[in-house]
Amino acid sequence: MTTAYVALLILLCGVLQSAFTYTKPRTLLRIRREEENPNAFYMPCCKIKMNVSVENDITRQCQQDLDDKYGLKLPVYKVSDRTEQQEEKYDNAFYEQESVVFRNRSACYAQCILQKHNAADADGNVIPEKAVEFLKSIIPLTNADYWGAVNDICVPVSDDRPFVCKANSMLFKDCAHYMSDVYCPKDLQRKTTTCDDYRVDLKRRFNIKN
Repeated sequence: MTTAYVALLILLCGVLQSAFTYTKPRTLLRIRREEENPNAFYMPCCKIKMNVSVENDITRQCQQDLDDKYGLKLPVYKVSDRTEQQEEKYDNAFYEQESVVFRNRSACYAQCILQKHNAADADGNVIPEKAVEFLKSIIPLTNADYWGAVNDICVPVSDDRPFVCKANSMLFKDCAHYMSDVYCPKDLQRKTTTCDDYRVDLKRRFNIKN
């Protein structure tokens, strides 16, 4: 498995986290294409360079450890002669199976990564001090308001949803990345209507007043 594939997998897990894990109103999807750049949807709103390489090898190991253990391999789409009605029913069931795998991968990989950094215990509970220390190796922000938000907003995050792994690690990491957009230094912010709306929506969602 190539490094590029692993990085893409991490990115995909992040997208799926935001799509499937919060009961609060979902973050504004950045689907409006910016007039000056047709690829705006794929560009981050905070131009910080995450140290993804810290997670690459561990994510690869976690995939090897967990896919078989928890049955997290993607289903294989089977082509056959089906009526249109049968095809629609099959497609719906297939994509639901696929979504379940991605949701569980998001939870299990995040938990595994934190556990390998001693930042989550055996039950999947986040260990705050170690988790923040781990984040500092990935997110190169030094502003106190960002790390204050991580401690105040992200550390208490927990979830009881029926993932095969506990969702706490996934939600913690997801929240930390959201906070990096909210507290991104002004000189690193991408100034577009979409990103401005996105930051406003995050502040509303997490009840951030400043």
